[in-house]
Amino acid sequence: MPQKKVLITDDSNIFRSLVEAALGKNYEILQAKDGVEALETAKAEIPDIIIMDLVMPRMSGISAIREIRQYTETSKIPVIALTSADDDETKRKALRAGFTDYIIKPFDLVAFKSKVENLLGISKVERTEMDEEEDFFKEDY
Repeated sequence: MPQKKVLITDDSNIFRSLVEAALGKNYEILQAKDGVEALETAKAEIPDIIIMDLVMPRMSGISAIREIRQYTETSKIPVIALTSADDDETKRKALRAGFTDYIIKPFDLVAFKSKVENLLGISKVERTEMDEEEDFFKEDY
């Protein structure tokens, strides 16, 4: 099974690393530090899913998602807003702009991973295989 591409977009290096660690080694991880890089990377790499903060320098997540939805190649990619903004108005604005889902920081890692897998359409059987493969590699080190 080829690895799914996940684009993680956040201005925090630490947060991008945390999300990468949460997803494990079963994905090809791409990273961007702002909306401009996210848009460039999405157009060049066509990830299977994008995880994006809303508040970033140069281009916000809201502006980036609007741009991403304009391109045929990227218009159908699921995009999760991952943000500390915990108010209904920001959530409505993000979903109206084109985000597929909205997760508030800090978040539960297991629930987060499940949402990503669900949006990628990964079946329960594939998840079990991925978990077993991840456990196998952990045992080696």
